[in-house]
Amino acid sequence: MAKNPRIDRDWREPIRKSEAATDFGLSLARVQWDFFATPTFKGSVPRANIAYGMAYRWLQETAKVCGVPYNRLLIALRGEAGEANGRFHFHCLVGGTLSRNYHTLQHQMEHLWKIQSGGARVRKQ
Repeated sequence: MAKNPRIDRDWREPIRKSEAATDFGLSLARVQWDFFATPTFKGSVPRANIAYGMAYRWLQETAKVCGVPYNRLLIALRGEAGEANGRFHFHCLVGGTLSRNYHTLQHQMEHLWKIQSGGARVRKQ
């Protein structure tokens, strides 16, 4: 072990992680997304595997509403704990819906999530 403890640490690792996140962000920015949504949960939050199952079922229903096969949708889904109170929720980008009326589609997706999750809400941005 060296006298200087900083020599033993891999100082390149934070830089590599930052570069990977930047590359991923640039890849997502190249896609023309139709909308961004933040699906949340009402009451108690289900376990992670159940929550992701609900999210994917919601996206399958969205594909049916759009009249597009599910495997043709572009989906970027990420679950995370909230900053304010640590409550689990999703962030979701969806593309490839071939919709001309995004406003109506957003309302339909919000309604589908309310049915799926038992009354929770979706924030649209």
